[in-house]
Amino acid sequence: MTAPATTAADRLRALLAEPGCVQAPGVFDAVSARLLERAGFRVGHLSGAIASAVGLGLPDLGYLHGSDVAALAERITAATTLPVIADADTGYGNALHARRTAEQYARAGLAGLHLEDQVSPKRCGHMAGKDVIDADEAVGKVC
Repeated sequence: MTAPATTAADRLRALLAEPGCVQAPGVFDAVSARLLERAGFRVGHLSGAIASAVGLGLPDLGYLHGSDVAALAERITAATTLPVIADADTGYGNALHARRTAEQYARAGLAGLHLEDQVSPKRCGHMAGKDVIDADEAVGKVC
């Protein structure tokens, strides 16, 4: 018998190890996370676009920083047992910034994150006019 998953990251890994797809609907505050949980979803996703729109009333053009997302995520993860994955944009800078962002997100209780490989200034993934960084720089952000 294996020990039960205890951290959000452990719970996410266990879900991802199961066969099939895992849906991760969007959350933007503690109430939306609780509603997802009550509806039977097993993972939530905090997008940068929604965090910028709801938190600042601005489009996802880089106004929000990782520390802002981490603060919001901390309130969300305190209100639910759902593992939550969050948008980490480009890591908010170079490889050192990306590492610090990952550490902040982990401290906030997030189960995971995703990074974009865009050049700065970044644009929302839904918008045209994006360019990507070179492969060496991208690798530096994840290794």
